[in-house]
Amino acid sequence: MLPHLKRFALALFALLLASGVQAKPLPSQLTAAIILKLASLEARLQDEKDISIWIINDPALARVLEKRVGKTIGRSTLRAVHTDLPAGTRPDLVYINSQNKLPEFVARANQLGAISMTPFHNGNVKDVTVLIYDDQGLPAITINMPASRQLNLQWDPSVLEISDVIY
Repeated sequence: MLPHLKRFALALFALLLASGVQAKPLPSQLTAAIILKLASLEARLQDEKDISIWIINDPALARVLEKRVGKTIGRSTLRAVHTDLPAGTRPDLVYINSQNKLPEFVARANQLGAISMTPFHNGNVKDVTVLIYDDQGLPAITINMPASRQLNLQWDPSVLEISDVIY
């Protein structure tokens, strides 16, 4: 690469990092498929008869998942998708698409005993159970084992083989 192009590329890269440009989220269809596949590969969720999901700040994902209500997920069935959590409801999964309120919603998910998921893989994600994000154009999954252990989750070994794992 020519020296001036190399300097330009480095400067552009530094500018992008400094400006906080983030990877675009995965398409809703793909995110939904990953969420449902992960639900089918976690032992506790497979012992549930009915699975409910609370989607925070992602109406497109909620619409995709609502089309799957009543469908089988492994040995369980997706029974409900909520965008507002009704009083007394205990979701099994909470997908959080709000980086500003991520810690608040993760704490709420933990209080409810629910698996927390988010597309944000940078920032304060230490208590998030699963990260589902775009990694340079490819879908990526990170499983947080300390958060999983707090919820007594047992992931199928095949999930751990294809995911980044935080120990």
